[in-house]
Order: sequence, then structure tokens, then C-alpha cells
Amino acid sequence: MHIRFLFLFVSIFLLFLQSTGVFASDWKKIQDPETLKKIYTDTTLRGINYPQSNLDYNQLNTEWQIEYCSDGTGILTFMGHTYPRTWKIKGNDQICITVRSEEKCHFYEEHTKYLDVYRMGVVGKRNAPWVFTVRRQKPEICK
Repeated sequence: MHIRFLFLFVSIFLLFLQSTGVFASDWKKIQDPETLKKIYTDTTLRGINYPQSNLDYNQLNTEWQIEYCSDGTGILTFMGHTYPRTWKIKGNDQICITVRSEEKCHFYEEHTKYLDVYRMGVVGKRNAPWVFTVRRQKPEICK
């Protein structure tokens, strides 16, 4: 009886880990500055904050959108507010975002099965990465 319970527990736990993206087989790290540039050049990024994002309770399950322009500028729209930002490529595998003079650099991975699906995380932090889609159409804010 105890063996069956242990087997069931381990099976459920492994399914949980797989569903949360711990197994990285479907993701490939981006290590090419030109590929990174295509994510942020005249595009719109969209995602949803999930509980693993370690955000305030009121911000969970909330959609966000960021419009980026080729000149290194962008605007985040989140919970009815807009936040200007700038972006730049650092090295071969990072994009650094500056909001209100605070810069954070992110690493990026692309999904191996779904086109224009990515995830990013903050360099040096162990937080769960944000999953987002990219729309490759020049936003109206870009000149």
C-alpha cells in the first residue's frame, strides 16, 4: 500500500514539474544578438502574470503589453497604466531594460515548437521566467 501511494505521489509531482516548465526541453536559449534584436524591433510583446511571478496578489493573472520600437524605446501597458522604457542589447544573450533610471538585464529563450513564443528572466535572479508572445507589426507609437 505504501509503495502505491509513494508511486502515485512521485508521478503527480513529476507531472506538476513538467507542466510548470521545469523540464527545459521545449526551450532553447537565445545567444545571438540579431535574434534578440528581432524580438524588440517594432514589435508588441504580450503576456500574463502568473502566481510564480512573485508579484503582488492584485497583479496576478493580469495581462500586460509592451510596444517596442527600433530606436530603443518602448511603453509597457499594465493594469491601466503606461510606463516608458528603453532597451539595448548587451553581449550575445541579454537585453537590458531601463525604467525610471533602473536597468535590469534579461536572458531569453524561444519555444522550439511554437513560433513567436518566448520566455525571459532577470539575469542573476532565480525567479520564474515570464512567457510571452511577439507580434511582428510596427506599433503606432513607433515613428
